[in-house]
Amino acid sequence: MTEPGTVTTLAKIGPALAAGIARARLLVSTPPARWPSKKSFQSQVHDEIHRVRFNTPLKDFIQPRLNEHCILNARRVRWDTILPTLRRISAYQRMVVLKSWMRGWHTSHRMHERHRRGCLFNCGFLLAEDSWDHYIICPRLHHLVFEVTRTEGRANGALYILGLGAPPRTSLLHLVISYETYHAIKFKEPPVDDDHYNQHVREAAHAAAGAHSRR
Repeated sequence: MTEPGTVTTLAKIGPALAAGIARARLLVSTPPARWPSKKSFQSQVHDEIHRVRFNTPLKDFIQPRLNEHCILNARRVRWDTILPTLRRISAYQRMVVLKSWMRGWHTSHRMHERHRRGCLFNCGFLLAEDSWDHYIICPRLHHLVFEVTRTEGRANGALYILGLGAPPRTSLLHLVISYETYHAIKFKEPPVDDDHYNQHVREAAHAAAGAHSRR
């Protein structure tokens, strides 16, 4: 008997996942000698559900999550050039880009820290908080990254800052350097006075730019 609260209609969980569960149920009633693989039953069920659950183009997986928090026109995102470029950068850089697209920065807002900090770059925006939603528009962070990468501020708004602009490699590395700059100042004890703090921020940005411009 199905426990109360359990979803009983396969249609409610999406046709692809429903099909995977149906095939997994068929596997349950199949004698082990007739299984299509020598893997354990649990592994085969896992593989089947994982295949249909995650067999989704990356752009279709990422775009809705970006749209939740940004004003992005999907028709302006050139996935046909961005995704091949994403495959050519390093594995670490790809990880940073995907984490950023999934809003995975370790901000005090996301981590529900007791002390919610303001913008770590002291940009001066009213009510600017330590959150991913702020940093994708933070003028001081992105001006700093443009400066250390010598890209002369050729951003085309949120698309470029999110690694979705042109040229794609430069745009993706801008996002990687922004991520590393932020986390360098978040997890390293900062100087107390403003002058030394500002220098600390600039050194973090230069270090990130130097590390990734060579890759």
